[in-house]
Amino acid sequence: MTMTEMNMEPPKKISPAMMIVYILVTHLGAVGIGLICWHSTDTDANVIRLEGMGKLYNFGWMGLSLFTIVVMLKLNSKVASMARKLSDIKIPDEHVYRTVEGDCVVVLDNTGKNGEWNRAQRGLHNWTEGPLIVMQAEVLLIAFAIGASGFILATLIGMSRILFTVGYSRDTKKRIPGFVLSATLENAAHFLILFLSIKAGFKSGL
Repeated sequence: MTMTEMNMEPPKKISPAMMIVYILVTHLGAVGIGLICWHSTDTDANVIRLEGMGKLYNFGWMGLSLFTIVVMLKLNSKVASMARKLSDIKIPDEHVYRTVEGDCVVVLDNTGKNGEWNRAQRGLHNWTEGPLIVMQAEVLLIAFAIGASGFILATLIGMSRILFTVGYSRDTKKRIPGFVLSATLENAAHFLILFLSIKAGFKSGL
């Protein structure tokens, strides 16, 4: 069943140019933030600490394992996004139900206070789809490796997610600033995990 059959407006397509800008901002910006986190602390001390943690605690392998999970989650999310595109289901709808009798399709109520509640819930669910525990593991390892910068990054990620959910609850379009900011900061955490893993090395033992 198409959007026309459901009497719903089709989702607006994002232009290739806008997608390129989004990718550049969220990825190059992430690398920049990650490097700022690294250089804002005592890099010599960080290198010594990471080398020790790499040998004693297999920090390099821990970080690389976590980064691999992140990559797989990104690919999994892409599969879901492709399925959404094929179904013509627009946000914030996540599940589409059909009545047992008849041919009626049930989607989220996106109007009034009900719509505000549903969009807020969608904003919250979006973070847990990551899943959230992976991001928690990332910021913990980053703080373990470089201290206060990891704490600051974790705080900013949390604040950006609140901004995303608040914007989403008001209107689907108002989620975009928080979405871009949270994507950039979370990508910075992904970059840092890989960067710190390489710095720690992959040699075990004393």
